[in-house]
Order: sequence, then structure tokens, then C-alpha cells
Amino acid sequence: MNAVVSAYQQLDVIGQIANASPKELISLLFSGANAKLSRAMGCIRHDDFVGKAEALSSAMEIIEGLRQSLDLEKGGELAGNLNELYQYCVRRLLRANIDHDESAVAEVASLLKTVADAWDALEPEVAE
Repeated sequence: MNAVVSAYQQLDVIGQIANASPKELISLLFSGANAKLSRAMGCIRHDDFVGKAEALSSAMEIIEGLRQSLDLEKGGELAGNLNELYQYCVRRLLRANIDHDESAVAEVASLLKTVADAWDALEPEVAE
């Protein structure tokens, strides 16, 4: 049954991506990063080192995707600040993995939530 649920969830995500605007795609990335960070925190609490490493690796890949989506020329100071923030987040997650540090993961989750909330508040034409 879990395989059926997993397959359905994958199809749902593919459908969301296929029909999403650029603004919605970025929101999906934030949501995916949040899910991976939540999983990592749970893995840390249960001493699941492999699960933690996998979840943090996935979260870092998503954050790197967010960073690469920045247009540093058109985005000016804001894009530059986000670039630095995303780099900081990745460094914190690397350290969290090494130190088995849930608080570092929670810090990154909080930072990304702040950015995600601001992103979601933008009008679609502004986000473009």
C-alpha cells in the first residue's frame, strides 16, 4: 500500500510542477526544502544518521536550486543578499549533519520560512 501512496504522491508533484507558474515553482521548492528539513529534524531526534544525511542532502540541493534561480544582475542587492543567505543555509546544514545538530536545522528552516512567506506575499507579476 505504501508503494501505491508513494506513486500517487509523485504523480501529484509532477502534475503540480507541470501546471505551475514560475512563482509557484519557487513556492514548491520552499515547500520541498521545508519537508526535507522537517524530516532531518525527526531523523536527528531518532538517531537515524542515514535518513538525516539523505534529508539534509536533498534540502541542500533544493536550496542550491533556489540560489541558482537568482538573477544577480537584475535582482540587485536583494538577489545578492538572498545568494549569501542561501550559501549560509547550506553551510549551516553541512555543519548540522556533522554535529547532529537539530537547532541548526531549525535555524535554517526558520530563515527559509521567512523568505518563503515574503515570496508568497508577492504579486505574481512582481515575482516574475
